[in-house]
Amino acid sequence: MQPNGRINLNDLDTFERVARLGTLSAAVEELGVPKSTIGRHIARLEEAVKVALLHRGPRQVTLTESGVELEARSRRALLELRELSFGLAASRPHGILRLTVLPDLMASTRFASLLTEYCRAYPDVVLDIDANPRVANLITEGFDVAFRPATAQVDTDTLVVRRLASSDGRLFASRTYVERRGTVDRIEDLEEHDWVRVGSRRQMPFELSLGGETRSLMPRVVAYGSDVASVLSLLRAGLGIGAVPPIYLDDEVNRGTVVPLLPKWATARTHLLMVWPRQRFLLPQVRAFVDFIVESFQESEPLEDSLCRAPSKEPFSRGSTFIGAHAANRDPTDPVTYDE
Repeated sequence: MQPNGRINLNDLDTFERVARLGTLSAAVEELGVPKSTIGRHIARLEEAVKVALLHRGPRQVTLTESGVELEARSRRALLELRELSFGLAASRPHGILRLTVLPDLMASTRFASLLTEYCRAYPDVVLDIDANPRVANLITEGFDVAFRPATAQVDTDTLVVRRLASSDGRLFASRTYVERRGTVDRIEDLEEHDWVRVGSRRQMPFELSLGGETRSLMPRVVAYGSDVASVLSLLRAGLGIGAVPPIYLDDEVNRGTVVPLLPKWATARTHLLMVWPRQRFLLPQVRAFVDFIVESFQESEPLEDSLCRAPSKEPFSRGSTFIGAHAANRDPTDPVTYDE
C-alpha cells in the first residue's frame, strides 16, 4: 500500500482507535469528540492513502485488507509517539487548572492550604476555581477536576472517582453563645437551645448517635443555610448550635472561641469525592494535581458507580482533611482498581 498524499497523524490516531475498539461509538467515548468528527478523520485518511480502510456496518466496523495492513504497521509507531509526547509534557506541569469545588470545601483552611502548597510546587500552573454547590458537567463545561459529595451521581464510564475522606458531624457553639445561654450537659437539653442547620425549613428530626444508641430530636431552628459555609458563619457569630464536620472549627476550638458540645455524640457520616474525566492521557497539571491530592488524603480510595452501602459506624478520623456538608448517611462501596 503506497499512500499518494500526506497522512495526518490525528487521522491515523483516530483510525487506530476505531480499528482497536471495533465501533465508532466506542471511539466517540474514548476520544470525547462527535461521531461526525471521527467520520471526517477516517474519510480524510482514506483520501490520503487512496484506498478504503473500513467496512461500515450498522453496529460495528471491520477492516478491509488495506485497513488491516495499515493498522498493524501504525500501531507501534503511534504508541511510541504517545509515550514520547506524554513523557515530555509530564515533566513540566503548566497552564490553567480548572476546578469546581463545593463552597463548604473552600471554607476549609486546610483545603486552601493544600491548594497553596500545590501552587508553590508547580508555579507555572494557574488555578481557576468555581466554588459552586451545583454538580457541573466536567466534559461539556471544560473542568479538569471536581470535588463532590458522595450523594452526587457519577457516571464512571466517562469519569474517574476517588473518595478522599469521611467524617461524622459534631455539635458546636460559639463561646459567646455558651456564655449567654449556658452549656449543654445532657442530650435532652438540646431542644431548649437555638439551632442553625443546613437544609430546608421542613420540620425534620435531627439524629445523634453514640455507639449503638440513636436519639432523635426536634430542635428549635432559628436559621437555615443552604450549605455549611453559611451555617459556620452564623455559628461563629453566636446565633445558635450547629452540627458540622470538626475539621472546619479546629482552629477556633484550639483558640477557645468555639466550644464542642456533647463531643461523644455524632451526626450522619459524610464523604468527599474527587472526580476527573476518564482519559488515556491527562494534562500534566491535572495529573500532578490528582497525584498530589490523593497523597494528601490518608483515606483516599477509588470507587465504583454505586456509592451506597450500610451506614458507617467508624469514629471520626482525625486524618480526614475535609468532609462535605451534604449529609450522606452511608459509606461508599469497596474500592476498585485505580486506573487514571
